Amino acid sequence: MSSQRRKYSTLPRLMKRDIVIAGGPYSRSVEAFNTETTKWRRLSQMNRQRHAASSVVYQGRIIVTGGLRGPEDANIDVEALVEINGDWTEGPRLRLQNIFSHVCLVYRGRLLVIGGQFQEDGVSNEIRQIRLTEPYETVRSTTMPQAICYHGAVNIGKTVYIIGGTTTGHHSGATSTVRTFNAETGNFEQLKPLQYAVSEMATVMWYDNVFVIGGKNSEGHAINTVMMYNVTSKTWRSRSAMASRRSGCTAVTINDSIMVMGGLGDENARTSVEVYNCLTDTWANEPEAMAEPRAYANAVKYP
Repeated sequence: MSSQRRKYSTLPRLMKRDIVIAGGPYSRSVEAFNTETTKWRRLSQMNRQRHAASSVVYQGRIIVTGGLRGPEDANIDVEALVEINGDWTEGPRLRLQNIFSHVCLVYRGRLLVIGGQFQEDGVSNEIRQIRLTEPYETVRSTTMPQAICYHGAVNIGKTVYIIGGTTTGHHSGATSTVRTFNAETGNFEQLKPLQYAVSEMATVMWYDNVFVIGGKNSEGHAINTVMMYNVTSKTWRSRSAMASRRSGCTAVTINDSIMVMGGLGDENARTSVEVYNCLTDTWANEPEAMAEPRAYANAVKYP
């Protein structure tokens, strides 16, 4: 273990009600925001740089998959942060090398890997369901109606909502398409689209509402737009915009609030955090910013 890894392994461990954000361009660093103390602190660094990775929480572990890395960090695909010692280990062998800008969700002990981009083979049009217990095999692979990356996706039980993204890997290929995927039957249903094409946005659930936050439009500009889709009425509503334009941001729902972290303006990554009150449709800045600027990072609520 290097001296740098020893330094970080002495940092505070995970706590309940932590929001954990990891990675970004050429970054291995990890921070946690505790919703009780409202303070940020550093955690153990990941073993590899991860840009546009995806993370989930499963059985007390934060599992991070894929992401663009520096040239010295090629061919390592999965890590898991083990709560018992607060350090990163190599995770299960899920055969997800060289994928980024994908979305991972958990459904009934399976990891759903939705779309994404391969460093050499273009944009993926697959949804893979991979068992999260040994031997970690793919139990189902479904072809989507179109290839997609830098999109949003959330699930309510077996129903997965797939929103926006780009079909080419570039902002000019951004789409407004919204569809559902049934994780049991493999069927797709096309829903009412967004009012605009967008990729690189944050997407989170609040009860039966899906929020689409920020992102990059088809002209390549970061936006501060917020839309809410109600899965029961199948209607879109515009919500109050963020104070800052953010593409490549990440977000987590906390009770009746949504915490949006980092992202890019048209140029620089942000350290700032904005918090949306779902009940009052208002935004406030979190008084304490992250320790470092982040864009295309991944975040989860633990546990």
